[in-house]
Amino acid sequence: MSSITGRHLENIDINSEGGVLVVSSNLTGHTWDGGLTYFTADANLKEELACSRLSKEMFVSLADGAWIDATHAVVATDNGSVDVLTLEDGQFVDPVEAIQHHSFVTSVSVFADGTSCVSGSDDYYVCTADVREGKLLRKYLAHGDTVNQVTAHNASPHMLASCSMDGTVLVWDSRTLNRPEKFPYLKTLPHQSVTMVTS
Repeated sequence: MSSITGRHLENIDINSEGGVLVVSSNLTGHTWDGGLTYFTADANLKEELACSRLSKEMFVSLADGAWIDATHAVVATDNGSVDVLTLEDGQFVDPVEAIQHHSFVTSVSVFADGTSCVSGSDDYYVCTADVREGKLLRKYLAHGDTVNQVTAHNASPHMLASCSMDGTVLVWDSRTLNRPEKFPYLKTLPHQSVTMVTS
């Protein structure tokens, strides 16, 4: 797979039709750039991986990405945006911004119904957006440090979780404006960071 755009592989996701999305970044000089690589593979081949592949160079670093459905993906960028890309005729068309954070985006996850996503950022915010309309739905400021990861519930379109360098895990219900349930992590260890949460 030497033709993947970017040296640093940040994330990989597989859609319902077996399409693989690889999110990558690359330090070039004093700036980051990144890329998306899409390929499909014939799982019946044992000796050699035969695949059709396409790459799209991005002029920002990408930290995370996920399929919305078989032809739409969402990516987290270092310029603060969460972008939706469409796969048309074997090419990714130009991204549409769904969310704009105030700092780099660290994580993105798509809700099970495929209509919205959640993102976390270095700006301490957790945001939800309608990925079809490219519209911000909610913006939550609850963490006291960088949000390392967010995850959408794998069955409910309203439940999500976030974890942060502030050492907390928060579980959210997007139907309410109430504060999320807070689960302190290793509270006896100051400066302990939580780096991953999954549903």
